[in-house]
Amino acid sequence: MKNYLRAAALMLAALISLSFCACGSGADPTVTDANADGAPEGATEAAETVDTEAAELEAALAAIPEFDFEGKPFNVIARPAVGTSEKEIYSAEENGEVLNDAVFRRNSLVNERFNTEITLITGDASAKIKSAVLSGDNTYDISMPNISEASTLASGGILYNFCALPHNNFEKPWWELGTYELNIAGKVFFMNSAMNYLADDVTYIMMFNKQLIADNGMEEPYELVRGGKWTLDVFTKMIQDISADIDGDGEFTTNDLYGFITTSAYQNGFFYASDLKYINSDADTGLHLALDVEKATLLLEKTNYIYHGGNVTWMSPGGQEGVGKDMFMQNGGLFYGEVMSYIVNMRAMDTDFGVIPIPKWDEAQENYKTYVNNISSTMVIPLNCPDPERLSAILEMIAVTSRMYVTPAYYDVALSGKFTRDEESAEMLEIIRRHRVYDFGMTYTTIGLSDLFSSLVLKNSGDIISQYEKRISKAETQIDKLTEKFDAME
Repeated sequence: MKNYLRAAALMLAALISLSFCACGSGADPTVTDANADGAPEGATEAAETVDTEAAELEAALAAIPEFDFEGKPFNVIARPAVGTSEKEIYSAEENGEVLNDAVFRRNSLVNERFNTEITLITGDASAKIKSAVLSGDNTYDISMPNISEASTLASGGILYNFCALPHNNFEKPWWELGTYELNIAGKVFFMNSAMNYLADDVTYIMMFNKQLIADNGMEEPYELVRGGKWTLDVFTKMIQDISADIDGDGEFTTNDLYGFITTSAYQNGFFYASDLKYINSDADTGLHLALDVEKATLLLEKTNYIYHGGNVTWMSPGGQEGVGKDMFMQNGGLFYGEVMSYIVNMRAMDTDFGVIPIPKWDEAQENYKTYVNNISSTMVIPLNCPDPERLSAILEMIAVTSRMYVTPAYYDVALSGKFTRDEESAEMLEIIRRHRVYDFGMTYTTIGLSDLFSSLVLKNSGDIISQYEKRISKAETQIDKLTEKFDAME
């Protein structure tokens, strides 16, 4: 099995290291020099990245304790149907679908290693686990609600603390660091790992029309990203002079050209990409309000211009997201803001397009950031978990083998369109995934801040200072209540 696992690790590392030789250099990635062995410059570095990734995954598997669980099932409750966490955790058999088969192979390895059987139970993942804990029923090993539901369960005191598990290192790349940072006094009540690829589906990204970039003599966005120069001001300048009344009817409609096409739910993408948060948590001060009001005011002014200034942007109304998608596919926009799952929807697009992160605030900002919609799946553990050691070992192997098989399979599906299978696409997706933000102010909606920025953008209002001040008292009260509840939990 060792060689088989290493092959999968190599496939993953190869995907995410395709263009690393060009990262940050600003050099043309198609131009290479030869090293002393005659190999292209950068090939050695990529190979080393592959070997490092494979070695780390192999070491992680070896470090998981050996257990024989004597055929006892590992029960997971998840909502049924397409678009839910059911497909992340379970596959009945291989059927030729890339993601389905990756999940099946992962589960087979876990089942074989521990003499267990990953078993899917479908139903209301939130209500069922709450009922089970309150009645003392420990049927479910984990539940997979969405993030909004998980935050409600967490504040209700019926979830087990991930930080109490003995065999997991949540700072490794097969775990989602952003969810681990939703930490209050050493307690984390929901986590994502490489298993949760639906979090990728609802991660906010940006796409661009390569032909329109070339036709307008603009700098290649991939190079801007690599050079740390892909900023909000650069993006705004690029979209300013693109819009045109193509059909000449004197109005801007779906038949015309825009600098930016997006949806009514995208505004928070600019908020988190600019390294803003509503609430932070640390070991010394716990939960505390963290909004940089001065910066948020400047961002709101810039974002309002993007959305409302001079027909620069087409915004699809809620429930009509397909309108903007169709417009972009028909060359109606230079840039398109949506979630990652829409990459697959672009397969039929005739014109070449690219995938990039949302622009950051300025060049001084270190990383490109984005956020994950609260409808993302996540994992929770019932408070009455009977065997934390067993659970910990199984979850760690699921996470590691998901990184080996499921992540490259997801990339394969996401990048298998007519034009998107290029070196840059894999590179950009890894950059996007690396710094996803999870904010207490967004996940715990009872705090009352989650719609502050987005609602002001929709109204084209710059009044963030007074609106924030109106909400501070309630937010602080809710933070105190959450802190008190979490402090009382074991």
